Amino acid sequence: MTTVEPVFAAHRPATRLPTGVLVLSNVPGLPAGSRDLGGHLGHHLSVLSEHAGITDALHALTLPTTAATAWHVDGHDPVDGSTPMLTLALALHLADHRRHDDHPVRPCLTSAIRPDPLPPDTVRIPHLVASAADHHHLRDHVVWEVMTRRRAHAWLGTELPDQAWYEARLPDLLRLRACLRTPDVITTSTAGRRLAESLTGQYLSIRFAYRHQKLISHAFTALPCPRPPTTPQMST
Repeated sequence: MTTVEPVFAAHRPATRLPTGVLVLSNVPGLPAGSRDLGGHLGHHLSVLSEHAGITDALHALTLPTTAATAWHVDGHDPVDGSTPMLTLALALHLADHRRHDDHPVRPCLTSAIRPDPLPPDTVRIPHLVASAADHHHLRDHVVWEVMTRRRAHAWLGTELPDQAWYEARLPDLLRLRACLRTPDVITTSTAGRRLAESLTGQYLSIRFAYRHQKLISHAFTALPCPRPPTTPQMST
């Protein structure tokens, strides 16, 4: 089965969304202490109190009505005003994509900025995400997901690899994604060709990268493309 790389629309919401923990719910009704923001992405959107943080967002995931959450921080909006919608859209996409997993890890909490510090017994996952305002000019970003270590094991199917190794190489992972869209460039080297062949029918996701560290490490040597104009903080 071929898995098509998702491309998220980089469009600003009709109104500026507040900072804090954004919660998308499947049905009307607000989490305790939250404010209603109306309908967004086919769900009911609310924001928790301005003092809410990652721990509060993780708690919101346990509510039966929650479809997705995102941690939106003021002053960090590198995708032309569309960052909060992009992070929420990714959280919904991840939940939908995982519904067929043996142990689905959903709903999801995403963040445009690198969450630090993390609550105890949690990890951050740097998803590699493509966005476009017109479906012609793609930009690659990093959007972070926060989950417990137990859920991370269920999602990956094994223990997480060395997170520091991957976080230090996020710019190169984004470059790999850009180069893979022009196969005649990436396949000029043996390492690049092996990666492209291994990705037949799928795209370069962080889960694939986690499961194929040696393959990814060798493919870095095949990077002829310049660094894309993006920041690894925000980079699916």
